[in-house]
Amino acid sequence: MLCCLLFLMVLPVTANAGSNGFKDISKSFWGYYEIEFLKDKEVIKGYTDGYFRPGITLTRKDAAVMLTKAMQLNVPDEPEILPADMRETSPGYKEVLAVLDSNLFLLTEEEGKFNPDQPLLRQ
Repeated sequence: MLCCLLFLMVLPVTANAGSNGFKDISKSFWGYYEIEFLKDKEVIKGYTDGYFRPGITLTRKDAAVMLTKAMQLNVPDEPEILPADMRETSPGYKEVLAVLDSNLFLLTEEEGKFNPDQPLLRQ
């Protein structure tokens, strides 16, 4: 599921807009049904202007938010791992704590940072 989710987020769309979904995703787009499924499950929302923008680079924070929703991860009450580069008021903070607690992501060894706005890389 993660691979599909990540792949959908980085591909540009050339098809015409669909009537029931995002303005830039038509039913003829190869990932239409997967995108609609994730939207219906409230894993993804798209942008407030009605666009999905599948060509936009996915950040580590974006992936943390989506994984937390998709896997219904719990945010730890007393997290053992805290990212040095985020605050409680940072967007996606709770979701980052959830993926760190679940060992889905790691902090940088030397600085203990999550790097929330860095592109998500396959490694």
